[in-house]
Amino acid sequence: MRRSFSLRLNFLKNNKQMTIDLSKIKNYLQISVTTHDVVLTSFMTAVCAFAESYCNRVFVKSNFEEIYSGNGQFIFLKNYPVVELSKVEYKNGPNSNPNWTEYVEDDFDLVDNRKLYKAGFWFGGVNNIRVTYSAGYENNPADLEQALIELIAKKLNQRKSDGISGEGVDGANVNWVRELSEEQKIIVKRYKKVIV
Repeated sequence: MRRSFSLRLNFLKNNKQMTIDLSKIKNYLQISVTTHDVVLTSFMTAVCAFAESYCNRVFVKSNFEEIYSGNGQFIFLKNYPVVELSKVEYKNGPNSNPNWTEYVEDDFDLVDNRKLYKAGFWFGGVNNIRVTYSAGYENNPADLEQALIELIAKKLNQRKSDGISGEGVDGANVNWVRELSEEQKIIVKRYKKVIV
């Protein structure tokens, strides 16, 4: 239990949360004043956290080091799209004193920005392949970002129609999925991580 907690902390420390530029949200809403900046920023933070949680993935380009078991010809990386593969290594020696040896770049191929393919097979074993790489998006996917901006606009308009004048975000546990239109659901589901 303690190990998974420390892994989660490492994940949070090394990766940034998705954000949307406030000016894009205000342009969509045709707002030029700063009156709603606090609430819009709160909605933006909440809706981006929802997108990452629902899709079970990191969107912002980040660095990863992951361990896999070498079985078969494919290794499906946990994060994608892969931007750069730094190194792929296999483990020699005992677990107490492992020696990591780097594969030559010509030994494998990256397929579909997610799968590592090796003609023949990866060295067989458990937790014996280490992959260091960067994955994610330099910029938010345009269709996903637009769907999230529309969701923020919907929540702001609901606040106005309900006569809420305060700047705090009521109901921090908003069920964002319920608020999505059918078209927005299709877009968000398109980015949901496929577990292989």
